[in-house]
Parts: sequence; structure tokens; C-alpha cells
Amino acid sequence: MAVRLGRQEARTVIDAMLQAAIDRKLEFAAAVVDPGGELIAMARTDGASALNARMCVNKAYTAVKWLRDTKVLKERMFDMSLGDDRRDIAWFGDPRFTAVWGGILLRAPDGTVLGALGESGAAALDSPVSRAMTAKVVTCRSQTSVDELMEIMTSGRFRHVPVVENGRVVGIVSIGDVVKH
Repeated sequence: MAVRLGRQEARTVIDAMLQAAIDRKLEFAAAVVDPGGELIAMARTDGASALNARMCVNKAYTAVKWLRDTKVLKERMFDMSLGDDRRDIAWFGDPRFTAVWGGILLRAPDGTVLGALGESGAAALDSPVSRAMTAKVVTCRSQTSVDELMEIMTSGRFRHVPVVENGRVVGIVSIGDVVKH
């Protein structure tokens, strides 16, 4: 029997997400789309905006059209180390393209795309910093060469690197500082 994502399955997932949002007192919207990016189901908590509703659908649509989670697309678009290989949103020519966190591709155990889930409204401000921070901080010293620092920043995809001397942070170097040299 083939695995499929129908209205009942979509509603089950959305209802569970909305209940978790209600428990956390969040204004939240969730949507599930089919493999073609068309809406199967969408719901929002009381107080969630029309923008939350539109965004969750567009995030799911984007994930299924590009066959990857929107977090990956966002990271690719804004990865400064890619230089000219980065893309501006206008390059995509799709007004529904939404490359921000919250679109998750849904696959069957055999890899078949079932659709995508989109969520919007669980503000990053409500999340702990540990979810967004770099856990293993890479540092440099005052004597580190600009070429060496550029390699560290490029390979690690860092925009900022703390400068540490004798176990103390004495400054921070940004990618803009490095590019000026």
C-alpha cells in the first residue's frame, strides 16, 4: 500500500502543532501542501495574523518546489562566502518563494516526496539563544594574518570571529573588516 499524505494526516500534524503553540501561548499558523505545492490543510491559532497564514503556506510551497527545507535555502542565499553564486530573491521570479526557516519537506520511507509542512509565528525571540548560537566558538589572535583569518571565516562560514589574547576577548573581527584589506 502506497504512503500518502491526505487531509486527515495533514490535519493530525497541524492540530498537534497548534496545540503545542497554544500551550506555549504563541500566535502560530501551520500548513501542509501536496507534492505539487498545493494546499491540503492550514490552520492558525487565535491571534495569529493573516501574514502568518500566508507565510506558512508559502514556506511549505517553497520546500516542495525546491525539494529541500527552507532553512537550507536561506543559508545558501545569504552565505556571503559564495560571492557571485549567491542569489537575490528576484532571481527566482516566483512571488511565493519564501526562503526563511519554517518550510520542511515531508518524505515517505522510500524517499518519495509526500508534500511539505510550513510553520509561521513561533518567533525566534521566544526561542533560547542556544538554538541559534555557534556552540564551538572559533577564535583568532591579534597576530593571525588576514589571509589565515579569511580562510577561517570562509571554511567555517563565520561573519565574525572573536580575537582572544591570554584567555580574554580583546576584539571582534567582521567579514567587512577582512575584506577591506
